[in-house]
Amino acid sequence: MLDVLTVVGGTLEDLNKVMSVDFRIILKEKNLDEGFMGARMVEQVFRNGAPVRLGPEDIARSTDYAGPSSRLYWSSATARDRATQQSLDLSCWLGSNAAKSLLQAWAHTVIRTVTDGIKEGLTPAKARALARAERILTESITLLQGTEEILQKAVEQDETYTPAATALKALHNRSNNLHDVTSDFVQQVIWEICNDLRQQESTSQLQDILQQHQKTLLKCHKEVHRRREALGQPTLLVMPKLDKADLGLVDSQYVRTGGGDIQKLTNILTKWLHTCLKNSAGDFLCLEPIMKKTSLNEQMVWDGEKGVIIVLQTPTQLQGLVFESGDWVNAGVLERQRPPNGRPAITIITFDQKTKKKGTSGVMGVWLKDESPPMLGVRPEITTIIEKAVMSLEGWWVPKKWTTDAGQELLTIFRNMGDLKTTRVSALPAPSPGSQPFHIGHLPLYCNPQLTPYECDMALEVLQVGVKGCLLPT
Repeated sequence: MLDVLTVVGGTLEDLNKVMSVDFRIILKEKNLDEGFMGARMVEQVFRNGAPVRLGPEDIARSTDYAGPSSRLYWSSATARDRATQQSLDLSCWLGSNAAKSLLQAWAHTVIRTVTDGIKEGLTPAKARALARAERILTESITLLQGTEEILQKAVEQDETYTPAATALKALHNRSNNLHDVTSDFVQQVIWEICNDLRQQESTSQLQDILQQHQKTLLKCHKEVHRRREALGQPTLLVMPKLDKADLGLVDSQYVRTGGGDIQKLTNILTKWLHTCLKNSAGDFLCLEPIMKKTSLNEQMVWDGEKGVIIVLQTPTQLQGLVFESGDWVNAGVLERQRPPNGRPAITIITFDQKTKKKGTSGVMGVWLKDESPPMLGVRPEITTIIEKAVMSLEGWWVPKKWTTDAGQELLTIFRNMGDLKTTRVSALPAPSPGSQPFHIGHLPLYCNPQLTPYECDMALEVLQVGVKGCLLPT
């Protein structure tokens, strides 16, 4: 579009004006235009820590070919956050309106969070990794629930198989959760249900077939939960010394020049690591890059020397398959022996910038350790108090997420799993006096004689594995 404007005497500033006007129209249709100030093409990037101004030939490239992106500006953080909670399809055009335009260009927003709350170092990366893992694990349950809703609607309303089959195909195509080993079979099951409905010719047994598929989904639910119980909580691994990773020409250029989109950076590194593990059939749930600030302009970039945090659903997941292949129902866990030194090693694909040669290199991971002092054992009176409260009340109030004094958001961990330790009651923010009387932080008050929060530190593990009925607010 910039080329067309240049032919008629336009400039980059004219393109910025076109984008601003047209984007505002699209945002208004979505009721998201409040606080929108305008849009501009990015004219400067940082390469090797130094600012580089882009020319027209650079700006004319698409973002898929190392071209710049455009940036949307908002009058307040509230307005920006409201609009960027979702990815948006935007467009700009030349002409009186989009329908009669001579030329139309499409854009897709990406939430850029590196400079907005993303912190450098290992500890913030760990918190982001746990949050990402939680989102992925939730997606499979959401996928099953969506499928159940489609089938239930078909049972209640449909007279043919077509609406349910169409909806299931759309749901399947939107999902991509193949690296969660506890639910990697779910998409295939949904696809098989979809194909079965599409191939049905007679509607005489519509209800029976739909109900049979509902039973299959129930089995899926049970299998996902069974597998998660078998594996326990995820394990976190730091994989350092990845600064020579061969990410490909375009992606390497994006990362080396300080790519500001952490989601894009994560996708690049995830794709690369999956390629490295292809021959061994190893896998992982997700990863999170460890970030650092450049000394020049405080821009946040990936710290390749410190590497990434990898979330594993079992400590041996990098070595190969976790569950037996074949029938997904009651699949057994494959027994694998840990490396002799306890530290997993993988072979990565590298590229040396000095010699311009590709190669491979072995890197060794480091398990994330809990550096806090050991917890006290579970006192018998704590178990008794928790059980009595659950039997007579609605349960104990436990936050699923909590924030440290430094502003870092963490997930609450209910059970030890490898190097991932149960969250301590003493670590959780203390509830204000008189509020939420059954907040887990008030547990010491119910003990006679009264105990300290440190003495109640193992209470969360008691709630998870010994007592049913704890409340987990969203």
